[in-house]
Amino acid sequence: MLVSCRVRFLDLLMPRARTRARARRDGRGVSRVSVASPSTAPLPFDHSAAPAAEPIIRFETPAGRQAQVDSALSVCVGVRYALLAVLGYSRMLWCRFYPRQDMATLIDGLDEAFEYFGGVPQELLFD
Repeated sequence: MLVSCRVRFLDLLMPRARTRARARRDGRGVSRVSVASPSTAPLPFDHSAAPAAEPIIRFETPAGRQAQVDSALSVCVGVRYALLAVLGYSRMLWCRFYPRQDMATLIDGLDEAFEYFGGVPQELLFD
């Protein structure tokens, strides 16, 4: 299914991709690229090529049962590590940014998250 959708997607894009490109080179490489396209109008969307939508089945847990813990890297203002905790039932989110990603940070962060949530879930899922 994935291959056939990709092939169909490429079939839709190929008419737009058949353009003439000219590049002016200088000593360091390409300095300017100009593309002449036969048409600048968007292609019509072919709804028959879209895959059939599958129903969304959510994995529901009882209240207080599970929380998911995850981390992420943020480089917006220096390097910071985000620690996130999400309750499975209510989808309540807790997030803090830390300068390090170590065990002390994890324990401190989980302690803050549990205080914020007002309790400790029975299970933690680490992603």
